[in-house]
Amino acid sequence: MSSLKRKAGYSSWGPHVTVTAPSGEIVRESPPALAIPDNRPEGAVSAIEIEPGGALGDIDVAVDIAHTWRGDLRVTLITPQGFTALLHRLAGGSAQNLARRWGRADNPDLDALVRGGIEIRGRWTLHVADQARRDVGTLRRWRLRLVTRTN
Repeated sequence: MSSLKRKAGYSSWGPHVTVTAPSGEIVRESPPALAIPDNRPEGAVSAIEIEPGGALGDIDVAVDIAHTWRGDLRVTLITPQGFTALLHRLAGGSAQNLARRWGRADNPDLDALVRGGIEIRGRWTLHVADQARRDVGTLRRWRLRLVTRTN
């Protein structure tokens, strides 16, 4: 772990933290503290810009969402090319909050992105939508870890 270095900053996408990890691995975090509109498909949207590029070799995504009814939530990752990975879909019923990490081993959409070896450079977007009435929440933070292929 001593090879990890953290750097706080601000970009055109908002505040972020960059974690520099061993070669080929990029970890970015965004703490947007965005309100998730109740029962509105446009939801809350947060983006992370990734530089440099390379072919995707591994991925995981973590979220920290405060919400009074997590079964209302749909969470989707959108790649720079417009491909989508559905991370969470209306699961969890009346349980509160969603703090979770997904990787290619437990999410077929993320696995498909890795198998496709897509280019990682560009804007990665997390979309969180509340799809039912009455309960509200906040996207507190999210983290994206990408590893490039070494071929």
